[in-house]
Amino acid sequence: MSAPAQSDQPRTAPRRTSSWGGLDLATRCIFISLIGAGAVVALYCLTRVPSLQLDGQLLLLGLMAIVTGSIAIKLPFLSARVSLDTVFVFALVIVGADEIAVLVSALAMVVGDLGGASRDKPWHTLPFNFATGVLSAFVAVLAAGLAVKLSPDLKVVSQVVALSVGYFAVNIAMVGIAMSRIRSVPLHKVLKKLVWTFPAFLGAGCIAAILCMTLAVAPTLGLLLTPLVVIIYAALQAHRSRIEEAKAHDEAIEELFFPTVSAIAAAIEARDAADGDHHSRVQTLSLALAQEVGLDDPIMVRAIRFGALLHDVGRIALPDSILLKKGPLTADERAQVELHPSLGADLIRHIPFQAPVAETIRHHHEQWDGGGYPDGLKGEAIPLTARIVAIAEAMDTMTSERTYARARLAGDALKEMVSCSATRFDPALVAALPKALESLGLLETEVGKNDSESALSAIKRGAQAQALSLNLGSELSHAKSFAEALEVVARVTKDVMQSDGWAIVEVSADGSCASCAQVGLDLVSENLADDPVEWAMSVGCDLTRMESGSWAGFLMSRCLQATASRRKSILQAITGPLAETCQRLGQVAQQERIANTDVLTGLSNRLALDRAFMEAKARADHLVVLLLDLDGFKGINDHFGHQAGDVALVDVGAALLQLERQLGFRAFRQGGDEFVVLSTHAKLAPSDLSERIQSHIERIELDLGGGEYLRVKTSIGIAAGDLHEATTEALVEKADHDMYEKKQARPDRLPRGSRPVTYRRAAAAQKPAGEAA
Repeated sequence: MSAPAQSDQPRTAPRRTSSWGGLDLATRCIFISLIGAGAVVALYCLTRVPSLQLDGQLLLLGLMAIVTGSIAIKLPFLSARVSLDTVFVFALVIVGADEIAVLVSALAMVVGDLGGASRDKPWHTLPFNFATGVLSAFVAVLAAGLAVKLSPDLKVVSQVVALSVGYFAVNIAMVGIAMSRIRSVPLHKVLKKLVWTFPAFLGAGCIAAILCMTLAVAPTLGLLLTPLVVIIYAALQAHRSRIEEAKAHDEAIEELFFPTVSAIAAAIEARDAADGDHHSRVQTLSLALAQEVGLDDPIMVRAIRFGALLHDVGRIALPDSILLKKGPLTADERAQVELHPSLGADLIRHIPFQAPVAETIRHHHEQWDGGGYPDGLKGEAIPLTARIVAIAEAMDTMTSERTYARARLAGDALKEMVSCSATRFDPALVAALPKALESLGLLETEVGKNDSESALSAIKRGAQAQALSLNLGSELSHAKSFAEALEVVARVTKDVMQSDGWAIVEVSADGSCASCAQVGLDLVSENLADDPVEWAMSVGCDLTRMESGSWAGFLMSRCLQATASRRKSILQAITGPLAETCQRLGQVAQQERIANTDVLTGLSNRLALDRAFMEAKARADHLVVLLLDLDGFKGINDHFGHQAGDVALVDVGAALLQLERQLGFRAFRQGGDEFVVLSTHAKLAPSDLSERIQSHIERIELDLGGGEYLRVKTSIGIAAGDLHEATTEALVEKADHDMYEKKQARPDRLPRGSRPVTYRRAAAAQKPAGEAA
């Protein structure tokens, strides 16, 4: 049983499992117990098989279940998928072959697991999935039998419902437990994601009931048709998968080329005296016109999308003396201009767009009456994509400022287009042009000036951006934190781009994202875990990449006004000096982290502890102080070596770091085997916090080699008080005194320097000899 793409597969153990050695003791015990229970049930059913009368029908159902373990089917009206073997297992239960159903369910689960598993999957997932199949089917058999006894008049209905519920309940319970333990996710959250898959199990039960009724009415026909239907369905699924893969491949290629194509179009516009965004406007209008005339062929749409952006790529070959000439062209100059469509087509012909992009570019200057160039094509001999781009280009050209003509209003340009219908342009496309313009909100405006600026404005905008960059660089040189840097950006840009939200997001070496600072945005790291671009779009933010030296990240901004081109210009001016500042601040932060971190344990060190005390004192917080001291640590060093002592310190540090994130306190290594925990807003009372930490630490066991192990122990002193009444020194002294009393009161306390109590691995799950009950 599998869920949609964004969900996990609830039939089998999760793919991303940890190795057996990486599982904790409790998880191993759970796995061993479930696998053992599955093995016992499987052996029981195996001993019962020889007493059953096997016929062709049972063999067929069993064989179909085993071979279809890796085939998933999608039921009508359901978003979830169900593995095809589930249908045949349910059918075996309905016809009364209970033991065979249990064994076949297990084998089908294994086949499905092997069919889609990666080579490096941990070994324990295979027996676990085997046990999942056994126990799910076994409970389904018991539930179906009970339902028949309770409702004999509704035998089939009650049987289908009961076996579906039984199989589903055990299946998601086992998979949910596995996912919860391995991924450290609360069980209720995992089950919440899996419980919605029940309708697919129920659907499988209904199909199984129909199959059994068919076999009962026409056994021979059913035996012949069942494998045939499965083979046909598997072939169709394989064909559909290949089509989807091909489609995904084409889309990936399209997304791969689009940024490059956009950059090429921008490079063309950089040489042209036309105002910016001409190619993107032609693309937008071309796509709107294509939609208006009902052109929905993805290949043709792709040709328009890329062809419109690259329709003037051949102008790269034209000299500036022609491209920027304000007067009329000579005959020779006109001849050179008329070469640009064919040159452009030749330039991009070998790029695998998987669409007739080259043909669109080559023929976008052909005319309906045959008077165009380069090939003089006429009427419908001109590719449809080229006819569409030609109309969009002509419309945008007439409504934009050019070196040789002033911009026209959209209404006037549209009248000109209509007058040229049936001579230069396709009449049917021209007739659809008004609605395309209206859909874009351009009919009553100057098309070429929509969301863009004139060439003069572009120059002015560039000068303004340069001044902004210089001013911002000077202001940012004094910033001492990411928050200060962001405040400078918000202040300096408020007059040129009104924005109500800014954020700096750092991208670490492993690709994870984290917010460094934010103003006006409710940004948390969980939002950025999967796709910061998608999150930014969902809240209406621009996302601009920043890099400087070893620092990389994004600038997020939510603008209230300004056109897209103006925002882009301003953000580009900001990101240069801001990225350099972020690199500087990142280096400072890294140095501070190193200076305030204990090298051995990764916890904050004594320097950080002193600073934390000063900050708490300045705020007059209510402070909880826990002082931890490892019991028998000198004995560990003296009898097992300082390396064993270091391992103990590292394990304790890791345990405190884990609890630090969960419970909201700060942990420090004060020195030696002493640790300090400070809390101003912990989620637990001081005594409960102490017990939680002590319990967590005393689960640590040291591997001393030769099968000998040692349990780590600690004593924890507690002190709490308001800092406007008590000093931090007094709280530490009180916690130290409390810790000493608890250490002396431990019934398992050994003399200082004595050899600690150890145990063998066979007794790992038991308390060591001499340890307090």
